[in-house]
Amino acid sequence: MRKETSREWGEFTKSAMDLVGLTQTELARILSKKLNRSITQGALQARLNGDRSQPPDESELQAWADALKLDGFHRQKFIRLALFSRTPLQIRKELLAAEDRIAANEKRIASLEKQDLDLRRQVVDLQRQLGEVTAQATELLGRVGDRDG
Repeated sequence: MRKETSREWGEFTKSAMDLVGLTQTELARILSKKLNRSITQGALQARLNGDRSQPPDESELQAWADALKLDGFHRQKFIRLALFSRTPLQIRKELLAAEDRIAANEKRIASLEKQDLDLRRQVVDLQRQLGEVTAQATELLGRVGDRDG
């Protein structure tokens, strides 16, 4: 499973490279400069394929994200995937289960909000109907009063 999450990080990284138009050789050259040490295209490829070592450690992630011009959500996802791939299996399982529970609760909330909206519409419709019935009753009572008077 660790290799799978490393591959997921690698695939995300490859997509980011495509978006900014970087080849593996170009990224390796940029990272070598940013990190002040040699990174070969072969080592980079092995890392991206999940065949060799884990994704970069936290100190390197910022350099990678900068090189890939990632910001906001995409930067957070990139870092999260890298960190997740180094997380012990049991904790990853618990995190995924927690995320599943959160997603289920979010669906339930959305469903309840829709039900709430439907009920509010029904209340408005019933209030309108009550107003119409009240107006009709008032009119009828007025006619009865006119006949009696």
